[in-house]
Amino acid sequence: MTQWTDSSDLIWVPVGPLRVVIWPLSTQDSLDEFERVAEGKPWNADGSGQHSGRKREYLASRILSERLIGGAPRRGNYGEPLWPATWAGSLSHKAGHVALVLSRVNPALGVDLERCRIFEYGLQSKIMADDEMALVRQLESGASAVFSAKESIYKALFPFVKVKFWFDAARLIDVCFADGELVMDYKVTRSLSNQVKEGHGIRVFGRRVVLDGAEYWLTACEG
Repeated sequence: MTQWTDSSDLIWVPVGPLRVVIWPLSTQDSLDEFERVAEGKPWNADGSGQHSGRKREYLASRILSERLIGGAPRRGNYGEPLWPATWAGSLSHKAGHVALVLSRVNPALGVDLERCRIFEYGLQSKIMADDEMALVRQLESGASAVFSAKESIYKALFPFVKVKFWFDAARLIDVCFADGELVMDYKVTRSLSNQVKEGHGIRVFGRRVVLDGAEYWLTACEG
């Protein structure tokens, strides 16, 4: 389990060829910046002004984008982020943390942050087939890693296919875990668009990170 922290409140983590930035919202001294983005409107429908954790994370992801590239993604028709011109990226927010990966080169990026946990077999079977389970059986919290990887794949591919697809659309075919880094190779099981056809290969990289004392799988990929 590894993490690299710079002198600011951001954590930069190398995940394969990508660098993912994590912003722990606990480093914020106040909610002033979040209130500014929310334009002073109450976040709860009842007008109580109580701050929803998910809403706070969502707003923080936009603030982090502004901070790093001077612009935040707009929300697309399907809820996907639409990035400013010349930029591509992917976002994940979980349990008071925002993860972001950016690129000017590859438009298909995915990132996901998932708490390490044990899945019951019934839930595992919805995430992966028996042969996929066998590949990660010896990996601690392997089901969490696969769940996170398939979330990253979805984020990387959706902007190009514009159709929803489920866990069975990507099949894990090989795994390697060495020197703290996880490498997972996937194949698309059916054609999703003219750009993403059956057999399309995607390599997902992962690392276990510790955030506020809890362990997470951080995965990222280029579609």
